[in-house]
Amino acid sequence: YLLQDTRLSNKSHILKKFALCTEWGNFDMLQNSSMNRRGVVSLIKKSANIEVIEQINSADENSMILKLKKNDASIVIANVYGPTQHESPNFLRNLKNELTRFNNLPIIVSGDFNAISNCTKPNNLRCTLNKDLIGTVNIPNPRNSKIIQDWHQRGILTDIFRARNPEKTEYSFVSFNLASTQRSRIDLTLVNDLGTKLIKSTEYIFLPRCFDHKMQLIKLTIPEQSTPRPDMKNLDLTCLREIVIATILFSHLDYIDWDKDDRTPAVRCEQNELHLFTPTTLYANA
Repeated sequence: YLLQDTRLSNKSHILKKFALCTEWGNFDMLQNSSMNRRGVVSLIKKSANIEVIEQINSADENSMILKLKKNDASIVIANVYGPTQHESPNFLRNLKNELTRFNNLPIIVSGDFNAISNCTKPNNLRCTLNKDLIGTVNIPNPRNSKIIQDWHQRGILTDIFRARNPEKTEYSFVSFNLASTQRSRIDLTLVNDLGTKLIKSTEYIFLPRCFDHKMQLIKLTIPEQSTPRPDMKNLDLTCLREIVIATILFSHLDYIDWDKDDRTPAVRCEQNELHLFTPTTLYANA
């Protein structure tokens, strides 16, 4: 879970204690929120067995970058709370610079950007030309919106929802003011090319009226790397004469045949006899 505008100040222990035991599971809490304004928090489910390799917190508490690892797969997830037009003018550029060294990994940047990825200006309050905006003729946070639009168009960091749903009208922000008709999709998930391949689906879910934002639900498919099979065609048998040595997958052997101290078995076939060797004894007898 990626949470924004958390404003934890000196009350982080309350959320941390709650996260340890909830009806949705038990979570580890990582935070960049020490003030009574702004701030982001990331919750990682303990049962997911995800290892945090690195955490990078921005000084303005607008972002947190996590390098995560599960089994052999690594991924970078940035939790973002976009500043207003007049705050942190270099926020997005600084964020991109921090992410540059992870370009060889899947990158997912998600959160409340307070900006949109389409700067097409509506002609009037009812104009639907911009599918991320209605009820206003003003682009939210024009400076950051232009940067995000540029990233999206150039494929640097793609707005995955818009890429998958080019014609769908969707708004993630609905004002508490019931008289207001202003709507916008300022909650975004941006991904690099490697991250795009991991996104299974993305959607916005309406929450109870205690929130003025919808929740983004992103489903990922993390490939699990397995141990490669040995290349049996390229075994060098020249020095083994008539002895054939082959690696056998664990599932092909009964447990009682395994060496209890070293469970990497091999088979030696010589004449009509079959012998089981572990690496230590194998090299001693080969």
